[in-house]
Amino acid sequence: MEDFPGAVEDPLQRVSEQRQVNFGYIKKDVEKNPDYAALKQAYEKAYQDSKARADEARRKLDDSVARLLAVQSVFTDRRAYVNALTYELETSTSASAKASKQREINEYKNQQATVEFPDGSKKEIQLPATDETYNEIRDERTQLSLELGDVLKPVTAARAKMDEYVADHMVDLTPAQIEGLKKKTSDWDPTIVQINVADANIVDRCESCHMGAREPLKITPAAMTPKGEKKAG
Repeated sequence: MEDFPGAVEDPLQRVSEQRQVNFGYIKKDVEKNPDYAALKQAYEKAYQDSKARADEARRKLDDSVARLLAVQSVFTDRRAYVNALTYELETSTSASAKASKQREINEYKNQQATVEFPDGSKKEIQLPATDETYNEIRDERTQLSLELGDVLKPVTAARAKMDEYVADHMVDLTPAQIEGLKKKTSDWDPTIVQINVADANIVDRCESCHMGAREPLKITPAAMTPKGEKKAG
């Protein structure tokens, strides 16, 4: 079709021409790349810089979780027993039976429960205070989790950059499979590609220009960036 727009981009061919070496990459080859080595060095530095603070934050978080479990064990058992007594109260048929059951509930709630913490310390707590203690430690655990996340942010970000680099510079297909895709696109006869999506009541013509968009090869920003230039974005 002579009147078909001539500026049709062949992403597979461009990837092949500009980053041919990527087709032969496997993970260990990617990791030998100087750019990857720099990212790894940045990750290791971030890890070492945050290690002491992260270890301390984890220690505090683990202690908080253990204390929460200790309170939760008592909290759950006592709450279940009160719920059982409350059910008996609500299903009692006489006023005297209800009054008796209410006294039993009140007396039980006022009893001291012993919570034994992981460090060996013990605390005597009444049921209402058990609720308060549980909520207090739970909130503490949440705060400590957030603090640990903040400490690990530089490490997480550095690790994400490493993983992104590997993903951008690796392919999941063999060289032979990629050559087959390249041949398929090079032999393609320019035409309007139309996909009818009945459920959404739309017509998709994207692949008229974006050839190979659904092929099993990820075309990354890194692959589309000329060598020596920074990746856009």
